[in-house]
Amino acid sequence: MRLARSFVLVLLSFVFVFGHALPVLAGACFCNIEGAGATQNGNPVDAAACQTSCDGVEKSVGYLYALDVTQYPSSLLQCFSKKELCDSAGGKFDSKQPAECPSGWHYCYPVDTEKYTLQISIPSQSGGEVTQVSNYGEYVGAIYKYLLGFAVTTAIVFVMVGGIRYVVGASTGEIGKAKDMIVKAVSGLVLLLFAYVILYTVNPELIRLQVPKLPMIRQVLLLEGGEDCKSLKDKGYTVDDANAVKGKYAKFLCGTVAAVTKDPAGSVIPEGKTCVYNACAAPDPTCGEAPSDNHANALCVSAGNDYRCVQCGQITPGNSCNIAPSAGLCSSLDPADSFVNTGAANPPYDRLNLCGFTHSPSMVSTATGVTAATAAALVGGGAITAIYGAAVSADAITGTCAYMSLNCNEVTACESYDGMKAYNSIVTNGQELDDLNYSSLGTPSIVEICSQDPCQIGKKTGKTCTFVEGKVKSDCVSK
Repeated sequence: MRLARSFVLVLLSFVFVFGHALPVLAGACFCNIEGAGATQNGNPVDAAACQTSCDGVEKSVGYLYALDVTQYPSSLLQCFSKKELCDSAGGKFDSKQPAECPSGWHYCYPVDTEKYTLQISIPSQSGGEVTQVSNYGEYVGAIYKYLLGFAVTTAIVFVMVGGIRYVVGASTGEIGKAKDMIVKAVSGLVLLLFAYVILYTVNPELIRLQVPKLPMIRQVLLLEGGEDCKSLKDKGYTVDDANAVKGKYAKFLCGTVAAVTKDPAGSVIPEGKTCVYNACAAPDPTCGEAPSDNHANALCVSAGNDYRCVQCGQITPGNSCNIAPSAGLCSSLDPADSFVNTGAANPPYDRLNLCGFTHSPSMVSTATGVTAATAAALVGGGAITAIYGAAVSADAITGTCAYMSLNCNEVTACESYDGMKAYNSIVTNGQELDDLNYSSLGTPSIVEICSQDPCQIGKKTGKTCTFVEGKVKSDCVSK
């Protein structure tokens, strides 16, 4: 019975394998043809068949067997599809068609534009001096030409000296030595000239001593996912907009995911590489109330497996979009300042916009003021829970983004900084800067703003803005 079962299993395996042929992974064969480039030549079943097929093609100098499109000749990084890509890389687009590159694709060679000044100049055959070279080969070539000329001149001088010794040698008996000097000088001269002729005959480049130029490599952006689709398209990448999948918002707004199919050179990018559209029309109200004094634009931020359009003031502990506050995130949400004419009596901008990250309890609760004891407790961890409660304590330790828009037209004295406010979706009415009086807790703080004097009140009034810490209240004052 056991033998019969084994026989049946073998029979079934035989029928499965031979009755249902296993799929063969067919590849594409490219023949590297001189003057024509890489040309597809059927679809042989393996690399050996591809080689055999290309061996029979005229002017074929090699082959490439590709199992998928990412291995096609267009994926070779030394091949540039168009002159504009080479120009943007600072190279020179070669006119010769490389055999391994697709037809119309060429090498891009670097251009020697930088000159190096020599500390010791080299005399040249033209009578001047070589003081600058572009590369090491040019440097060695200048030395070679100088030494060659020096050696020829020396040989000629020795022939002349030998001739003089020969003329006067009859009376001194040194004719033999004179002949020997002439013969050796002429032999050295002939050897130098023949060495030059031999090298030039073998390969003229041996005389020119040019550094071999290697083709440049195309710049490749390693896509990790999450790159902005619009930015990639501006750089020449191909994005599959037709099959883009929208997120929470309208298509091609924040959260819309699309596949990146080709790089700027036209090479196919492996499947699975995606980008995300980051455009925002307005902040998402479901992430928290956007402060009314928020002059910042909404930005697209990753929120777990999704994306949300948010402003600085919406990123607080426990926000409904589950976006964790951090110094890096708050900094990225920092909006641009509004600049004006910078004169001796004018501030550098009329409105300073700041998105800071702070651990101040005043920005995660409606309580006002942070005493020295509270700040110390927050840093050390302890009494803050008793002062503010466990929830506020936990949120303060987590930290929050805080937005401030400082209008310099409203700042007439150093003391005006005290009344400027920071906002977020918890403190929607704003918290005055003189209640944010410990820079160790983060930004914004009155200590930082007062010392920096961004509206340049000191220049206008001839005084210095100074932070003064008091037992009950701390202020920015003019001194």
